[in-house]
This record gives sequence, structure tokens and C-alpha cells, in this order.
Amino acid sequence: LLFLGLLVRKIVKSIRTMVFFMKEVEAGRLYHTREEFGVTSHDEIGDMADALAEMVRVQREMISELKEKSVHLSALSEETAASTEEVTTTTNEVAESNSKLAEQTRNGRLNAVESSKVMLEMSSLIQIAQTLASSADKNSGGMSEAVLEGRETVFRTIERIEGVKGAVEETENVLSQLDAYSQRIGVVGDTITGIADQTNLLALNAAIEAARAGEAGRGFAVVAEEVRKLAEQSQQGAREVSELVGKILDGTNLAVASMRKSREGVEEGVSVAHVAGSALERIKEAIDKSIADIRRIIDTTNEEVARSDKVIKLIDTTASVMENTDDYVQNLAASMEETAAAMENVATSANEVSESSEELRRMTDRFQVEKDGGGTTSALVPKRGA
Repeated sequence: LLFLGLLVRKIVKSIRTMVFFMKEVEAGRLYHTREEFGVTSHDEIGDMADALAEMVRVQREMISELKEKSVHLSALSEETAASTEEVTTTTNEVAESNSKLAEQTRNGRLNAVESSKVMLEMSSLIQIAQTLASSADKNSGGMSEAVLEGRETVFRTIERIEGVKGAVEETENVLSQLDAYSQRIGVVGDTITGIADQTNLLALNAAIEAARAGEAGRGFAVVAEEVRKLAEQSQQGAREVSELVGKILDGTNLAVASMRKSREGVEEGVSVAHVAGSALERIKEAIDKSIADIRRIIDTTNEEVARSDKVIKLIDTTASVMENTDDYVQNLAASMEETAAAMENVATSANEVSESSEELRRMTDRFQVEKDGGGTTSALVPKRGA
């Protein structure tokens, strides 16, 4: 009976010890080890102690890992939220720059259209000058024949020379206007070049921001590259326009000088015709000189007409490029709106993840996987007879 009583007391003590450690586990204190149980038997109670210790170990490792993961997840969600805010700010800045670029592109297209109108007017004026010069050529030829007819035709010749004089003066005025229009076109070409330079700079900034945006900005980077190519084409077109305008100005100056010489010759012819009929031969020589000058003017105006046609084509090409640029800018704006919407979704998801990680941290905080001090837990085990 004594042996049986001792055995029962040992079993009861072991059971109480197991109950105590189960309550410890229930309270969230998972730092106990198998050695602390005090059960050394190899019977069913020992097996139960082994199972309990293994369960505590698995839960302790699981809770420790969950705590680490929750801290990492919380930090990651905060970093994601900060990055999302930075990307959103950058996206807004790029959108604002894109809006300015769109306005400048529209202004550039309007300037190109206006330049085309000016060039059409200039081409029309050159054709008028060509027509006047051709008419003067025919009239001069008629006057040359009239001189050979005698003094009877002197007065009619004088009238015709006066007509040539008026035509020359009108042509000189037209060429002066052409010079002014060409200078205005040069200013417009500089404006287009400035717009293209600024477009290229904005495209470069947009590409940089797209690279910072990562995968979300891939489509935006493609659009920014197309915008940069169009800006380079605009620069090339503007340079060609500037060169052609310079050539037009040179030709105009030559034409003006020729017209002045023609006017002087005609005035001389008029003076000679009024002095005496005996000077008819000299008048014929002056008329022949005028005819030569007028024919040079005709050749010059023919060249100017061809050049003005080329300038008009270049301006039309520039307008088309600016229109395509406007389309790309609009597509870029749409991409920026999509990026902003995606960033809002990412920010929302980051907030949700942060809240979940915080909830997970609160749940795992109720478990204690390490001892607070350096003491043992054996003092907490129920004593015999307790």
C-alpha cells in the first residue's frame, strides 16, 4: 500500500505539473522547455510531456516567426506608402509639365499655320512681281520697235516708259514687303526652334521620371521617346526653314537692287525722250538695258517662287509634326492619369497591409517566447501536497 500511495502521489504530481504548464501555454508563455517539466518517466505521462514540449516548441517558433514577419511587413508597407507618395508627387509634377508642353505644342502649330499663310502671301507677291516683270519685258520690246518708227511715236514711247517706271516702283515696293515677310519668317523659325528645344528637354525629364517610376512608367517612357524624336525633327525643320529664309533674303536684296537700277534706267529714258527726238537711239539703248534687267528679274522671281514653294512645304511638314506631337502629348496625359490611378490603388493596398500587420503584431504580442529575467520556472511548479 505504501508503494501504491507513493506511485499515486508521483502520478498526481506529474499531472499537476503538466496542467500547470498547459495553463502557462494558455496564458501565452511559450518559453518553457521539456527539461522544466520535471517529468522523467517513460510512461504515458512522459509521452504526454514530450508531446506538450514539442507543441510548445512549434508554437514558440511559429509565434517568433510571425512577430518577425509582422515587423518586416509593417516596415515594408510604410516604405511602400512613402514610395507611392513620392511617385504620386512625381506623377503630378510630370502631368503639370505635360500640360505646359501641350499648350506650347498647340501654340507652335498655330505659329506654323500662320507662317504658312505668310509664305503663301509672299509666294503670291513673287508671282505678281514675275507677271509685272514679264509684262514690262513685253512692253519694253514694243517700245524698242516704236523707237525705230520715228519721232511720231516719241510721246507714245514716253507714256509706255512712264508705265514701266510705275511697274518697277510697284515691284520694288513688293520686294521690300517680301523682305519684311522673310524676316518675320526667320523670327517664326527661331520660335519653332525654341519650342522644339523645350519639347526635347521636357521629353528628357519625362523619360527620367518614367525610369524612376519603374514598370509602371514603361509605356510613359515609350511615349516620351517619341516626343523627343518629334522634337528633333522639329529642330531640323526649323533649321532648314531658317536657311531657306536667309537665301530668300539674299535673293530679295538682289532683286531690289536690280529694280532700283531698272528704275534709274527708265527715268533716264524718260529724260532723254523729253530732251529731243534725236536721242531716240540712246533711248532704245536704255530700253534694251531695261529689258535685260527685267529679264534678270524674271529669272530671279522664278527662283524665288520655287524656293517659296519649298518653304511652304517645310512649314506644312512642321505643322504636321507639331500636330503629331500634340497627339503624343495627349496620349502621355492619359498614361499619367492611369499611373496616378494605379498609385492610388497601391497606396490603398499599402494601408490595408499596414493595418493587417499591426493587427498581427497585437495578436502575437500576447505570446511570450522569452523569459523576462534570468530566473527559472521550477519555482512555479506546484509543490507536493499543494
